Formats: sequence, structure tokens, C-alpha cells
Amino acid sequence: MPEERRLLILSVLSKLKQRVVWKWEKEMTGLPSNVKTFSWLPQLDLLAHPNVKLFITHGGAGSIQETICYKTPIVGIPIMGDQINNLAEAITQHIGIVLPYSQVREDNLLEAITTVLEDPSYLESVTNLQNLILDTPLHPLDNTVWWLEYLLRHPHNPRMRSPAKDLYWFQYYLLDVAGFVLMVVYIVYKMLRTILSFICGFCCKSKASKQKTQ
Repeated sequence: MPEERRLLILSVLSKLKQRVVWKWEKEMTGLPSNVKTFSWLPQLDLLAHPNVKLFITHGGAGSIQETICYKTPIVGIPIMGDQINNLAEAITQHIGIVLPYSQVREDNLLEAITTVLEDPSYLESVTNLQNLILDTPLHPLDNTVWWLEYLLRHPHNPRMRSPAKDLYWFQYYLLDVAGFVLMVVYIVYKMLRTILSFICGFCCKSKASKQKTQ
């Protein structure tokens, strides 16, 4: 993170009345009194804590699932990959506000944080979403435990073996598919080249015939 961006974020956090926990792998000096950094944090335990009011996240798939599971609204700052799509869905579901990394400024970041903290509709939306997702006959954790115990009870069940284990190495890495695509591209290229050569040759012959006639 560029130094000016770090100072920008610190300036914003210092203006909040809430206490802030920030995962930062290096030692950071000059911290405001309401900010504390840690090189590692148990994210699930933090999100599960009833005093956590907001999660500022880059929007990875795991983080989005966890923030819904523990009913925590977000301010999302996507950087790359699936984060952009994940946070676009977060906007659709009204569980937070999203700021593109390149557009983060002190004023709009402070406004986003303040809005999510003070507007109860974001918490209501993420709570409703969590209720919809977890309203199942069997809790996801219980379902996971059951299947793990199932594997222990039936360790040699061939039907539980992934078909990927039986693929040849060139199939596993899709080299056969890549080879087929390249072959099609090569055939199309040769056909287009032949057609263009024929057209060019025909045009040249027609031009030469006209010149001889004149």
C-alpha cells in the first residue's frame, strides 16, 4: 500500500468514535488512540463478536460469506479478481457500500463508513439475507460434520472418489481441449489464407488480362 494511501486511511479512522482493529503485518507507528493493528487476526471470531458494527473488506468470496453469516454490514474496496463481482452483488443486496480502490478519498471513505454505521437498513438487509440462507433443514456446520463422519464410517466407498482422480494428466490440465482449439484455429487460419490467396490471384490475373487487352 502506498504511504499516502495508508495515511489517508489512518486520517479517516482517527475521526471515528468507534474503536478500530486493523490487520497490518508490519509495525505501524503514529496510530490514533482508537486504532490497534495486529499482524494476524481470527476473522471469524471478530465478525461473530456482538460489538463489531462494520467490516471494511476487499470483498473476497470467503469474506463475503463470513460477513453474511455473522450479519455484519460492509464497506467494500475491491482490488482485483472476483472481488469486483462479489461486491457488486453486495450492493444489489444492500449490505454495504463499495468504493473502487483507485477512487478512495478521505471524504468519500469517511462518508461511506459513517453511512453504513448510522443507517440501520444495511444491518437489516444483511440480517435478512443471513436468515434466508441459514433457514435450512440442517445447519451447514452440522451438515459438514455429518459428511465427515460418513467418510469415516465408509472410508473405501468408491462413489465418493472424485472423477478427476481417474483422468490422464493431459485431460486433467485440459491439454486435449487446448489442442483441439488450436487445431480448429489453425484450420480456419489455413482456409482464410487459401481463400485470400485465391482472391488476390484472381484479381491480379483479371488486372493483367485487362492490361493486355488495352
